[in-house]
Amino acid sequence: MKEIQKINFTTKIFPLFSGMSMDLLFWAAINMIFLTTVKGLNASQISVMTSISSLAAIVIYPVAVKIIKKIGNINSVRLGTILLLIGASLLTFSKAFLLIIFGKVAYEISFIFKNMDNVVLRKNLKYMNKTDDFIKIQGKATFFYSFLTLIIAFISGFIFNINNYLPMILCTIICVIDVILSFCLYECQGENIKEEKTKNKMSMSKIIMLIIILYGLTFAVINLGQSNSQLFIQYELNSYLKIDTIAIILSVILTLSRLVRFASNFLFNKFYNVKNSKLLYTISSLLALAYVLLIMGGLIPVKILNIVLMTIGFCIFLGVRDPFLNYTKTFLLNNCHEEYHQNAMAYLTTSQQIGNFVVSGIIALILLKASIMYVMIFLLLVAIFDIFLVKKIYSLVEK
Repeated sequence: MKEIQKINFTTKIFPLFSGMSMDLLFWAAINMIFLTTVKGLNASQISVMTSISSLAAIVIYPVAVKIIKKIGNINSVRLGTILLLIGASLLTFSKAFLLIIFGKVAYEISFIFKNMDNVVLRKNLKYMNKTDDFIKIQGKATFFYSFLTLIIAFISGFIFNINNYLPMILCTIICVIDVILSFCLYECQGENIKEEKTKNKMSMSKIIMLIIILYGLTFAVINLGQSNSQLFIQYELNSYLKIDTIAIILSVILTLSRLVRFASNFLFNKFYNVKNSKLLYTISSLLALAYVLLIMGGLIPVKILNIVLMTIGFCIFLGVRDPFLNYTKTFLLNNCHEEYHQNAMAYLTTSQQIGNFVVSGIIALILLKASIMYVMIFLLLVAIFDIFLVKKIYSLVEK
């Protein structure tokens, strides 16, 4: 009875915990302007930092998996939140470029461990014979996260103008709360019901492999597109506006993007269907459209029109991000045995790091010789490749 109560309590607070620890709150809203204005970094340094932190996460992956198996899922989640706190602290208070890189490394590595919360949730729900609730609870978590980021996007620019460090100080305080909440989670200790073996095992293995590859590439296209398009817009505004005005405008753009994210989470939770064969096609096509709009915005000389087009493109990244993450996590866990769930989530997180590392590395090389416009063109080509990869996945599903 006590175990069931603990499981129910964990299930209730999961959306709160997961929503607050899904990313560094405030960081996503002001990271580019914080790094460029407060820390004095340029686009090339930011790309190098992203590449190094992603490489570190890839290198540590084999060690991380061994640690996860040694300490278990719950302790891995706790370790992840502690690393997230360390990362936020270094990013906020460090002045040396090397220490900022260490902060970004801690930030990236933290999610290899923190993402075991998905395995905890899945295991608890399976014990309670409520496996179908997994996507619903994940949806609540991303919905709560999108609500928080909506509020943060609205106030971040104003807080930044009060004190450039204040948003990141608040981010660090939230990380402390995340650590406390992680010690309130519980993982069931009972026996699990055996899962049915997946039909057409070899075909499904190919599909899962391609899903993991797609996840890494698509996340890179979304994540790096989000950060670089924000920088793209900022550079465009820098040509004719002051920094205080730019901070307010970026805050408005971020607020609009968070409204789109909030709406997309609501619609996804309402109409989600794991067998929806159009979802990945829709997401990959929208990503390609986002880059087309950003490139058009960069080429059109009309000031208001170009910012509008670039804002729409930027908002698309936020609109597709959570549905894509929730869909791929659910698909993967539904199609592999429970004993491999730890590895599956670790693979997913590592594919994300590999995608970030490879794509950001290419972006860094591009920025050494060319402008950020060429980065947008390169990411458009990757987004188009994603469409062909999705086509291959669905051709295997149909078999």
